[in-house]
Amino acid sequence: MFEVVIGLEVHVQLNTTTKLFCSCPTSFNHKQNTNTCPVCLALPGALPVLNKEVVHKSIMLGTAVDATINRTSIFDRKSYFYPDSPSAYQITQLYTPIVEHGKLEIDLENGTKKTIRINRAHIEADAGKNIHDGDVSKVDLNRAGTPLLEIVSEPDLSNGDEVVSYLKKLHSIIRYLDIGDANMQEGSFRVDVNVSIRPKGDEKLYTRVEVKNINSFKFIQKAIDVEVARQSEAWEDGIYEQEIAQETRLYDQEKNETRSMRGKEEAADYRYFPEPDLLKCLVTDAMMEKYSKIPELADEKHARFISEYGMNEYNAGVVTASVETAHFF
Repeated sequence: MFEVVIGLEVHVQLNTTTKLFCSCPTSFNHKQNTNTCPVCLALPGALPVLNKEVVHKSIMLGTAVDATINRTSIFDRKSYFYPDSPSAYQITQLYTPIVEHGKLEIDLENGTKKTIRINRAHIEADAGKNIHDGDVSKVDLNRAGTPLLEIVSEPDLSNGDEVVSYLKKLHSIIRYLDIGDANMQEGSFRVDVNVSIRPKGDEKLYTRVEVKNINSFKFIQKAIDVEVARQSEAWEDGIYEQEIAQETRLYDQEKNETRSMRGKEEAADYRYFPEPDLLKCLVTDAMMEKYSKIPELADEKHARFISEYGMNEYNAGVVTASVETAHFF
């Protein structure tokens, strides 16, 4: 009766030595609030300077997903008020991202392939981390200013299996390119899932619900199933418009349910405007020449292992499933 429409926002923490706009280290396990400086603490008068390694890694990702790499991209301010954001805004790229119009081909269970369009991949600065300890909340700003690439798909995915296939493919690309460790447990590969339903054959896009920051492929699939069931039930009971709001929800692993976290803002709510402290980001011919030469990825390696070594499909898949195993082989 219903078909499911899913789009993904994947935040990939890049494995640069230093942060996006300052020289503080990006190390994961240091004492709280020690990897900070006037820039990532947003102290008055501190000015950001772009880390060029972030641009290089963005070019590599754009090349891997067959995307357009904009030779000029622009940074914007996204205003919001959270305790883990000392500046009360995030530096991101809304209007002119560095990467646009890519695609990723995934394998379906029936043996066919499906192309998922990638709308964009843009550079942005991560926030800090809230740590809740009983009635007290603490803020660790070590992660504030860590470079992220946010990779946004078009709403081309139709079920949890396709979502997991897409995410595993993207995860593999990140690891093969060595632009991030993509460790879900440590938060360096974070997934927001946008889910909506519609009657079969209907072309209209209905209210989308964002389920945020799920930290494993298994739980992503479960969260999608739960949210689809919730929306379908509301539709069948005739209370879809009252029950299903454009909002951000959290997935509770213990109870296997999603629950409301906050209303979902529109772009106007964030009051985007061009970042006044940064120049345009320019990609030179030399940068394109150097960083668009990417290493062999899993799909190409898989095909080569079959043709060169006579491996069967299954064994080649096992060997190329992780970059470490492929290199060892």
